[in-house]
Amino acid sequence: MIDPENTLEAPPMEDVLTLSNVILDSLSDGVYVCDRDRRIAYWSKSAERITGWTSEDVVGRRCLDNILCHIDKDGHALCGEEFCPLHRSMLTGGASNVPLIVYAKSKDGTRIPMQVSVAPIRNSDGEIVGGVETFRDMSAVLPDLQRAQRIQSLSLENDLPEDARVKFSTFYTPHDIVGGDFFSIRQLNPDQYGFVVADVMGHGIAAALHTMHLSSLWERSCHLLTSPARFAETVNNELEKIVKDESFATAICGVIDANNRSLRFAAAGGPPAVSYT
Repeated sequence: MIDPENTLEAPPMEDVLTLSNVILDSLSDGVYVCDRDRRIAYWSKSAERITGWTSEDVVGRRCLDNILCHIDKDGHALCGEEFCPLHRSMLTGGASNVPLIVYAKSKDGTRIPMQVSVAPIRNSDGEIVGGVETFRDMSAVLPDLQRAQRIQSLSLENDLPEDARVKFSTFYTPHDIVGGDFFSIRQLNPDQYGFVVADVMGHGIAAALHTMHLSSLWERSCHLLTSPARFAETVNNELEKIVKDESFATAICGVIDANNRSLRFAAAGGPPAVSYT
């Protein structure tokens, strides 16, 4: 039984809100909250410290009103309705699964690299009434990420074969500065060309390191692609020695025969390799 004399009364709502603000203001990450129209209702002390914008500067204004002016790593504007992560979160009702790297404009006009996470805010009836964004200044680690990007890009350089019977082209846009993607093409003999496209689980430097391992396995084993299944089995066995159960890669590998105009491939997870319309 519950002893009514020993029960604690809930604190007044204004005390709860005050305590919440104290907690949020104590975080090292910046936090801001907006309504469905993306009008800012709360701006934390760390948000002020990171960006230079004060609460007085931004509260009551829409976050897209020439304040943060987010752009992605490729310079594309994010503050409209189509590409804004926070707006998309409020529309879909889903929080971000992994942090995004964006660049925000500080009060003095400089660009700050940030790791951003977003989530919708719901009322007691489950209706979405706003959104919350947390962000972390990535200025200190950005040089390391850019150095890792340059190293990783070396493994993705391909001298595409020239053959009048078949044409090769590639297009690659990474989601983050570095990630878990790897692809390569190699001439195996006068008529056959081997290829692999792989995606390692996860993001960031850890996933990029796994792609470097894939690159070394490709160099050692690409001659096996005359039999795609044998190549896939060999690479899988080598990967198991390193990644164990904490990571995996989906991939497709194959061999194109330009003489008889055929393709043989092996797939390991991922969407169907060939579609028909």
